[in-house]
Amino acid sequence: MCPSQRLAAEVSPLDLVHRAGQLLAILPNLPSSKAHEQLSAAPDLPATLHALVSILGRNQDQQDDAYSQLEAAYGLIHDLKWEDEFEEREQLLSSVAFLMWNCCRRYRSYPETLRWESRVLEHVQEQTPTRDFLALEPSELSGDVLGRFLADPAVLLAVWGNIELKANQNPDRTLKAAGAIWVWLTSHRREVAGDDETVAYFEGRLALTLAMASAHVGKGREWEVWFSKAKLSLESVQNPGPYLAMVEFNRLGRLYIRRRYAEVVEQSGPLIERFRTLSMPAHELKVSFVLANSLKDGSYPAQQTLKVFKDTYRAAVRMGNVMLSASLASGLAQLHGKAGNQLLADCYAVLGLRLAERAACPWVSAYAISTRGELLRDRGAYLEAVNAYRAGAQVYAESHMYPFVAYTRVIIAETLLIAGREGDAIGELLLALPIIERESLIEEAEASVWLMRQAIKQRGIRPSMLRDLRERLAPPQ
Repeated sequence: MCPSQRLAAEVSPLDLVHRAGQLLAILPNLPSSKAHEQLSAAPDLPATLHALVSILGRNQDQQDDAYSQLEAAYGLIHDLKWEDEFEEREQLLSSVAFLMWNCCRRYRSYPETLRWESRVLEHVQEQTPTRDFLALEPSELSGDVLGRFLADPAVLLAVWGNIELKANQNPDRTLKAAGAIWVWLTSHRREVAGDDETVAYFEGRLALTLAMASAHVGKGREWEVWFSKAKLSLESVQNPGPYLAMVEFNRLGRLYIRRRYAEVVEQSGPLIERFRTLSMPAHELKVSFVLANSLKDGSYPAQQTLKVFKDTYRAAVRMGNVMLSASLASGLAQLHGKAGNQLLADCYAVLGLRLAERAACPWVSAYAISTRGELLRDRGAYLEAVNAYRAGAQVYAESHMYPFVAYTRVIIAETLLIAGREGDAIGELLLALPIIERESLIEEAEASVWLMRQAIKQRGIRPSMLRDLRERLAPPQ
């Protein structure tokens, strides 16, 4: 019970509910000035507003007129002023914004849902206790702490939104935080002040976030588990279209990580149209980004690949997506480098590095650094290229993005082999093999076998020498 509710205990709860019900009945048609006049002088104003929000929460499943009532209530609470020592105004606003978000998610468009999601996060962060909660490290998210805050669905939405916002920056941290919340949620469903459908939505979105993070850090089996859970939960919610499209994008990203470029190219067009129909331009851009990189990495015709890259880069800049702009600039540098346009390649490479610094996203920085290695390799500066590649692989490793580490090590091995450094090439391959095996990276495995044979042939290495080298390179247990 909030302080104002305790202070208003002298007022009959039935009187508060009756007064709030009367206000709700006329609220959508009541001029704001008249509403302010009726409420501002009331000594029990916060308690009346809590009663109003409680009634709105009970009515959230009613589609007819729900949006107009909620919008009017939000505007009223937003504009009213009173002596607020306990941040009740922000709590009330976050509660109504959550109801607006849920109404839009079920019955209206995705852009409207996204707008109210931002409002919920804004109001939750204005409350000191929940702001401190959002700043906790995953190791501090005990069951007691989660239970104290996540029973409020507005806080649950804000916590998930905060995790999703930072998922690309630190996928390993995302796994720990989202995993702890998912475990708590699935075992305390009845403690969340929401209905089963809303809880199923949160379970699905958390599982989808966990699937994405699992793919980035190279946990393929975990990806399959979380992906299945996400799909199952999100198929059961109302208005599932936007979220099932997100599920398909997650699948597409996994195909790209597994180097299944032809499947990505085949499936990207229909998924782009699907997001366009749903008015989800940010996700449409993400699909175009994965498509562009699949065309490049799959050695599709240069002219087609360059056009998709340029179009996607312009879209990313227009939408203010610094992370994707940085990565696309690095990709354009590689394409121009392959085409022999050294000046353009260097310009885009520098641009990619500068944008990566602004994006503050480890994998984007790793890609920009590795791009420098790609350009040096194209120009025959093999050992300098190896140093750049290794710097990029180190950043990938620090972010626990192991499939990208393995891929980069295979490229390093190939470059060392070209430079006549067969022993070093074999060392790189032996470091990459555990990840390749764990993730079933078929193309990397095939490339590694071929490179290993070439190195052995060129160097004349015996199998016993390989065993000794592997033992020296093995990490301590």
